[in-house]
Amino acid sequence: MIHSVCNLLTHKLNQYFKSRFGQTEDIVLLSNLIDQEGKIAFAEENRLVVSLLTMEQETAAGSPRKVGSGSSSFVSQINRPLYLNLNLLISVNFSGKHYADGLQFLSALLAYFQSNPLIDRQNTPELDRNIDKLTLEMVDVPTETWSNIWSMVGAKHLPAVLYKVRMLTFQEGLLIGELPVIKETKL
Repeated sequence: MIHSVCNLLTHKLNQYFKSRFGQTEDIVLLSNLIDQEGKIAFAEENRLVVSLLTMEQETAAGSPRKVGSGSSSFVSQINRPLYLNLNLLISVNFSGKHYADGLQFLSALLAYFQSNPLIDRQNTPELDRNIDKLTLEMVDVPTETWSNIWSMVGAKHLPAVLYKVRMLTFQEGLLIGELPVIKETKL
């Protein structure tokens, strides 16, 4: 499901840039910036790069305790769903005379997400069938934190933005057990 969300957002941004700027090729790619050997992880130049920076559990949606559901005579026990948020780093990897073009694409990306903060089946029929909706919000990152992010990623500073994608729900629905329902008590 994580790959589905990242691919979908990359695809939607490429469609947007093609229609807005008349692009013929994809400008946005899904990739890490630096590979495990410390080298640039992709061959394409002048791209916006979408990378999964971190994931976090959404605790406001409930604790991961067991809950019951079932028939009138038995209660089935299953684990509560796991709710995750994705933190996506979108970096502007444009250099030299194309640097200003990269900033133009970054501005357009911000405008796109500002006007499309919700992804659901109504506006995105190709949304993974296991996802009801996604919301996107820009994360305000303090300047000193960016230094830590670039160190963690293993890259030099690039113009970038961090977006939180809320909320992926993982629910396998595996049956843990069944308990009889107590219908009456005798005193």
